[in-house]
Amino acid sequence: MEADQKYIIPNLQKACRVLNALGESSEGMTVAEVIRGLGIPQTTALRIFSTLEAENYVEKTGRIYRLGSVLTQLQIQQSQQFDLVSCAKPAMQRLAEAADETAHLAILSGFKTLIIGVCESPHPVRATSRPGTLAESHCCATGKVF
Repeated sequence: MEADQKYIIPNLQKACRVLNALGESSEGMTVAEVIRGLGIPQTTALRIFSTLEAENYVEKTGRIYRLGSVLTQLQIQQSQQFDLVSCAKPAMQRLAEAADETAHLAILSGFKTLIIGVCESPHPVRATSRPGTLAESHCCATGKVF
C-alpha cells in the first residue's frame, strides 16, 4: 500500500464519487444508476445515500437523488472566505447602474452556476434571485456567460 493511500477511507471515497456523479447529472440519478455507473455494491450505495440524505448532502424526490443544499451553503461560505463578493460589489453596482438591470456574481458548480452576489435593479419590476441560487448553466444568463 502506498504511503498516501494508507489513510484513505474506502467508503468515504465512494461517497465522494457518488457526489461527483450526482454533480455531473443535470436530471439527478437513482441509486440503481449510481450502482451501475460506479460499480458500488448495493448495500454500500444504500448506506451512503441514507447518510448523505440525513446530512442534506443529497436530496431525494421520488427515486431521484440530486445534490443537496448543504453543498450550496458550503460553496457560499468558501466564496465568502475569499471575500470575493465584497471585492466585486463596487463593480457589480456600477454594472447594475449602467445596464439599468440586476447584476449577478456567479461561480461554476459542476454544470450549474451558483449565484454568490446580487446587486438589484432599481426598477420595481425585475428578475430577482438571491445568493445561494443554483441554476442549470444552459438555462440562465450567468451560465451562458460561462
